[in-house]
Amino acid sequence: EGGAAMQSQCRLSSERLAVFCLEMGMLVRSGVDLSAALNALGADAASSLERDLYQSIHQQMEAGASFSEALAAAGAFPDTLVWMIQLGVESGDLSLILDSMYDYYTREAELEKEIKNACVYPLIMLAIMTAVLFLVVYKVLPVFNGVFLQMGISSPAWLVLLMEIFHVVVSLLIILCVLLGAGLLIVGFESKMGGKQLLTSWIKRVFIRSKINKWSDIGRFYSIMELCVRCGLPMEKAFTFMLQLITHPQLQEKVKQCQIEYSQGKSISDCVDEMQLLTHAESCLLHMGEQSGEAAMVYRRISDTYMKKAEEKINETVNLLEPLLVGLMCFMAGSILIALMLPLMNAMLVIGGA
Repeated sequence: EGGAAMQSQCRLSSERLAVFCLEMGMLVRSGVDLSAALNALGADAASSLERDLYQSIHQQMEAGASFSEALAAAGAFPDTLVWMIQLGVESGDLSLILDSMYDYYTREAELEKEIKNACVYPLIMLAIMTAVLFLVVYKVLPVFNGVFLQMGISSPAWLVLLMEIFHVVVSLLIILCVLLGAGLLIVGFESKMGGKQLLTSWIKRVFIRSKINKWSDIGRFYSIMELCVRCGLPMEKAFTFMLQLITHPQLQEKVKQCQIEYSQGKSISDCVDEMQLLTHAESCLLHMGEQSGEAAMVYRRISDTYMKKAEEKINETVNLLEPLLVGLMCFMAGSILIALMLPLMNAMLVIGGA
């Protein structure tokens, strides 16, 4: 029961997974026993949940489970990491595997941070726009209406309709800001506290077909290729690993086709070429890397290139949203003020003519 509770309460984020791989890699490389390493991690855990997690893993190993089996039973680690650690233990290259997974999860954490920051900025802009429109609609309008009444001017029908529309728009913007703010808090809470991360998973599914997701998945694909070449892992297992991580539907189909062609005897560079994901220069670089024995370095460079493309796409989206939100705010505030000034100017002209 305690293991099940732990499984549902503590799911490590990419940032914490990177720290785990880094610390375990250092301890394993220095010759520390896995059980003692877990005790050391538990003593320095950032939270009581993590401390309980490492104690649970240690107890599983004391009961006879292997390191990978104990990690899997804890439920806080992705299946891919558990699988890679199992291969590392079997091959005797656990420290190398952990170092590679540290690099992988560090890049994942950086990308997740970029996406979260990209979500926060438009939300702030939207909140400012809503606050400005709220002041105009609920504070400025009553003043003008009072002036109109004192002057004996009745508001035109079109002005009344416009004001009603803006009242509804501001109300909807307030509701939208509250929902987005609550969602952002929930995502932040899920990433800090762990758990099933339901809202975070839903957001990822929404963006699953986006360009950002495509670029990041291509980056993950070549990151896994680099990891497998560097650690000497069989490519047959690497494809299984890739299909667990890649979420973009079109790329998933290409990876499956690549897996079939590789099993039929084609070289990995030829299979990757037929996926038609690389530029001509990148394809030539890949062939040269394979022939010169520097394939891991080439895969790393290509992975970094596509991860950078994903980050640039995020920044491009944010840069597009900023002027749109500012323009919308100026348009709505300007429309309200112009609509108010026109009757007032007409009244002043009537008074001046009289």
